[in-house]
Amino acid sequence: MQKSMGYYLSILTLSTLLSVPAYSNSLDIKEGKWSWSMSMEMMGMMMPPVTYDACVTKDDVVPQQQNQADGCKILQNKISNNTVTWKVECRGENGKSTSTGKLIYTKTTANGEIVVTTQGASMVSKLKGKYIGGSCK
Repeated sequence: MQKSMGYYLSILTLSTLLSVPAYSNSLDIKEGKWSWSMSMEMMGMMMPPVTYDACVTKDDVVPQQQNQADGCKILQNKISNNTVTWKVECRGENGKSTSTGKLIYTKTTANGEIVVTTQGASMVSKLKGKYIGGSCK
C-alpha cells in the first residue's frame, strides 16, 4: 500500500509540474505569485493537503512546483474563456500513467481537479489557488 501511494503521489506531482502554454488571450487572470493547495484522495483515503507557491502567467497557467518532468508529454491542452484543460501521459519505471486536469480561473482565484490513472487505478486531486501578489522573477 505504501509503495503504490508513493507512486501515485509522484505521478500526480509530475502531472502538476508540466506547463500548459496559453494559446488564447481570453484567460482573465492576475499574473504573479499564487498560493496553491492540493488535496488528494486515493482508494477511499484522504491525504493531507499539500500547499505551495507558484507563479502563474498567461503563458504558464498550470501551477508548477519545479521544472518539467522527464518521460512526460502533453497530449492535449485547451483554454476556453477562464477554463484550462489538459491531458498528460507519463512513462516511467512503473509503467504508463495518464492525467487529465481542469482549472477554472477567476481573476484572483482558481479551482479544479486532476485525475491520474495508472495500473488500473485512479487518484483524484482537488486544486485551489489564490493570487497572493509578488513578482515571478
